[in-house]
This record gives sequence, structure tokens and C-alpha cells, in this order.
Amino acid sequence: MPNPRILVVDDERDSCLITVRLLTDQGYEVDAAYDALSAMKLFGEESHELVILDYRMPDMDGMDLFATIKSQRAGVCVVFHTAHATIDMVNEALAAGAKRVIPKDAHSTELVDVVREILDAAAI
Repeated sequence: MPNPRILVVDDERDSCLITVRLLTDQGYEVDAAYDALSAMKLFGEESHELVILDYRMPDMDGMDLFATIKSQRAGVCVVFHTAHATIDMVNEALAAGAKRVIPKDAHSTELVDVVREILDAAAI
């Protein structure tokens, strides 16, 4: 069985590349997009089990991209990975169906643990 495919969307290239490397090192197949348009193109071309989204991006708000992704494939798992989490943002994301909201300053093992937990639960 192939490894799960993950899409990481973050306009901060360094942050995106760090996340991609972290997840690739764990054996996941990972695609990166630095803007919403690229993310939508990649999402339409590949079968991603999980999307990790930044919340604040210049070309499209993360919540708007989340809605677009969910409208294309309702069952895909989405995690927000953001430096701009507020209580209102977290509540909005979770109410819309996001699996988790993780702060960018969280330890890398937390992100890996959350990804593993979500993908394991989705495989059941």
C-alpha cells in the first residue's frame, strides 16, 4: 500500500519546505504549494489524503481555500498550521470541519504526531 499523500500549503517558503522535509523524512509523499492557485492545481491533479494549510496567505484566505478544497473532495482531512491562531479562528476552522489547528511554533514532533493520528484514523 502506498504511503499517504499530503499537500502542504504555505506562502512562507522556508516554513513550507521545513514541513515538507519533516513529513518526507517520516515516509509520506508530500507536495508543496506556496499559494492558493498552485494548491488548487495540485489538489486537482493528485489524490491527497491530508492537506496542511496556512491560515493567512496573500492571494486567498486559508478558510476560503479550505472551503474550495472541501467542495471538491468533502472527505479530505485538513489541518491548519498557522502563526495566526486566535480563539475565533480555531473555532471557525473546527466548525467548518478542520481536524486540528496547530501553531507554527509547535514542536515538530507535535505536527508529526497529529498527522499520524489523523491519517491512522482516516484509514479505519
